[in-house]
Amino acid sequence: MEEMNSNQDPKALAAVRLGYSGLVVDYNFLKHNAVPTLAIYGGNDNPVRFDELKKILPNAEFKEIAGAGHAAASFGPEFVTDVRDFLARHTSVSKRSS
Repeated sequence: MEEMNSNQDPKALAAVRLGYSGLVVDYNFLKHNAVPTLAIYGGNDNPVRFDELKKILPNAEFKEIAGAGHAAASFGPEFVTDVRDFLARHTSVSKRSS
């Protein structure tokens, strides 16, 4: 967290974290996930923190956008390409049959 927060406004981060008080991700529930999952993150957003999630979701796809931070990862062309490719490969059966 220290590395990720080093270039951030500490007051803004504190305010955001206060808003997350009820947010709890139960990894035991995630172990049973059968939905195709794509996680995209910036290479400068402490990517090591996703290691545990990769173990919990072994069938998920994880894409790192090199040189990007947390929010900046969603602004690059790689983000759009990764999302479009993922969606193209995971079109629902109901849409294909109609």
